[in-house]
Amino acid sequence: MAEQEVSVVIATVDGRHHLETILCALAEQTYPREHVELIVVDNGSTDGTTQFLRAHHPAVRVIPNRNNIGFAAACNQGAAQAQGRYLALLNNDMRPAPDWLERMVGALGASPPSVVCIASRIESWDGTRVDFAGGGISFNGMGYQDGHGAAVGSDGDPAPPERLLFPCGGAMLVDRGVFVDVGGFDERYFAFYEDVDFGWRLWVLGYEVGYCPTAVVYHRGGATGGRLPLHRKLVLLERNALYNVLKNYDDETLSTVWPAALMLAVRRVDVRAGMPRAAFGLSPARRDGLRGAVTTALDRVRSVRLRSRPSAPMPLDAYAGVLAIEDVVEHLPGLLETRRWIQERRQRSDREIFRLFPPRFVAESDHPVYRAAYRTVVSGLRVADAVGQE
Repeated sequence: MAEQEVSVVIATVDGRHHLETILCALAEQTYPREHVELIVVDNGSTDGTTQFLRAHHPAVRVIPNRNNIGFAAACNQGAAQAQGRYLALLNNDMRPAPDWLERMVGALGASPPSVVCIASRIESWDGTRVDFAGGGISFNGMGYQDGHGAAVGSDGDPAPPERLLFPCGGAMLVDRGVFVDVGGFDERYFAFYEDVDFGWRLWVLGYEVGYCPTAVVYHRGGATGGRLPLHRKLVLLERNALYNVLKNYDDETLSTVWPAALMLAVRRVDVRAGMPRAAFGLSPARRDGLRGAVTTALDRVRSVRLRSRPSAPMPLDAYAGVLAIEDVVEHLPGLLETRRWIQERRQRSDREIFRLFPPRFVAESDHPVYRAAYRTVVSGLRVADAVGQE
């Protein structure tokens, strides 16, 4: 097989302490170094990242930004300046195994032409736990990782899928020309679920995402995304899930899923806020059965707590859902224009793509009030019929 030029793009912000490890791991790859271009996009670091790279790793091409423009935009920036046929994306807190790049390029080269992207297997830093070995998406746009946290080699370690709906953006390989042609990552996402959206979009446009279980990277979990305050992370997760739904479903599916997704987003606000109807002078909503009795009792407890703290503000974690919906409204014209672009180029029906969704619904919370609302919305709006899930 002729060797192909590969551009490895690493987005970083204040991650100088990670870069020596990942760059050394890339220098030890079995894939020929002369066919690899290394690009680091420095998103406004204040720890001397750019100066460190220029002094100690002069072969690395550095793209400095004055501010943190987000993971999605940084990857697009690197892709726009890359020269390779293939684009490899890695988080700065990854450590690829020595044969990682060779196996990823080999997998993509051996795949049918429709497969333009390969997802990598990701394990914990010590190689004992599964981080990413495939994934799926809830009907309301939230991605999840199969087997996350399971012991490697255990029953919880999922069997390798042949195709995935999306790769993990922290360790993936993609045809750079296709990445650019389909719009790359949506920069409105900033971070989180931009890879879910990208993979979903590829399938809609007629491409496929493969998986190479023997190409392994090790992830220092929480070292990058874990630095964000929870309330800010929740805004991004809630908002970007709604972006996913609005852009990628066809018109028929969207007409059912969109109101359901919004209703459940509001319900999550209520659950996180822990604020009962009685606080607004409203009678508790009627609930039947044992679960109804439990949730009514929870409302009474919340009401007592609220009366003891009448001026308590809404928690930031709860307000995140409100901001997410506000962002959808703010960006609605542009989102609808992107949706129009995608739908006009659609090559696969939603029915064809649903086989990549989980066979059963995945609720985002185990809270009894939310679970009850989830079932009510899914059943009442016949969401299962719309997306082919149970």
